[in-house]
Amino acid sequence: MVMELRKRKAAPPQQTAAVADKPAPTAKRQRRATTTATKQKQGQKPSSKKTEEKQTQSSTTMAADNAPATPSAPKCGDKIDLDKFGGTVKKNDGSETTLQKLVEESNKGVVIFTYPKASTPGCTTQACLFRDSYKELTEAGFAVYGLSADSPNANTNFQTKQKLPYPLLCDPEQTLIGALGLKKSPKGTVRGVFMADKNGQVLLLQPGSPTATLEETKKKWCTQSEGIWEKIRQVFSIAPNRSNGISLNTSYRNPPPGANDPLAYDDRVTLPAGDIAENPYWKRDNRRKYPRQSYVNQADVVGLLTVGSKATPKEEVLQIGEAGEKQLAEVKTQGEQQGLSVFFEKNKEVGKSIFGTNGLPPMPANLNPASRYTFDHEHGYDEEKYPCRTFV
Repeated sequence: MVMELRKRKAAPPQQTAAVADKPAPTAKRQRRATTTATKQKQGQKPSSKKTEEKQTQSSTTMAADNAPATPSAPKCGDKIDLDKFGGTVKKNDGSETTLQKLVEESNKGVVIFTYPKASTPGCTTQACLFRDSYKELTEAGFAVYGLSADSPNANTNFQTKQKLPYPLLCDPEQTLIGALGLKKSPKGTVRGVFMADKNGQVLLLQPGSPTATLEETKKKWCTQSEGIWEKIRQVFSIAPNRSNGISLNTSYRNPPPGANDPLAYDDRVTLPAGDIAENPYWKRDNRRKYPRQSYVNQADVVGLLTVGSKATPKEEVLQIGEAGEKQLAEVKTQGEQQGLSVFFEKNKEVGKSIFGTNGLPPMPANLNPASRYTFDHEHGYDEEKYPCRTFV
């Protein structure tokens, strides 16, 4: 069989110009090639992509460790700096304010409850609960505010629709909400309540449901068990939310006459109340009915004897208008500079109507030997003299 010889196909021509037609390397590749060449010259091994990522992560971690720590939210019992706490927020009427200004405008402190969004069902319930208890809280000396990240327009509509008697604070930047620790990532707000006194001491700060935020605010400040003992008490107690009735020693145990602020006794009993609703213990405690200590100076007495008091002025002496104001200023100046002795020397008739026949001030009733104050049998005391202090 004769074999047929075939020609081999010629090789395709070399594409020398293909190299020139390739696109130029990008800037990133050029930097990587330059870095590799530099490290090879210095005797270092070129780092891979994974090594570079690890180095980047480690540097980021070190930078985070060296960064200043963000201040944590205060706890109950802490004392905060009102001047620098929470920044500036707006009221629903558009005016700017701060936490320090709100506390200074109150009598005893502030109660600020936070809510996620205005005019929603849960927030409406919470706002109405504080609306119904607004009188009790304000009588105790606390100013009530609502706080959210809503706009002033949204909070104004919410206030008008629900007839809320207290202002609503607008914090779209969440500076005050974040300082209280009630910010929810990324832009939400945790429902809770914050309570502070005039000195900046945190009385209450915790999240909770609409009902729980109000109950914690109105709870009487009494000694309570803590930790696992509090949980055991709640399990075996018939009414876990009822106060145990043991008052704080520093505020409510054996107060001396006129020592404590009367507003300290105006707080309401824990809900549900342990006492009778219309006759709580703080109204029945006779120790709190002592007369408050007060004083008047000689200038005040000279003014009372000259022109009378606001309730019973001496119309025949006191003038009207600007002349009366000048007369009051002159009487006050004379009383401060001269005193009662000079006044009685000039006005001897006034002294006769006040002093007794011997020219001395009247003797208190409990020191008068002629008519000493005694208790009757129905008061539960013996006929002998009562050894303690008496008030007439």
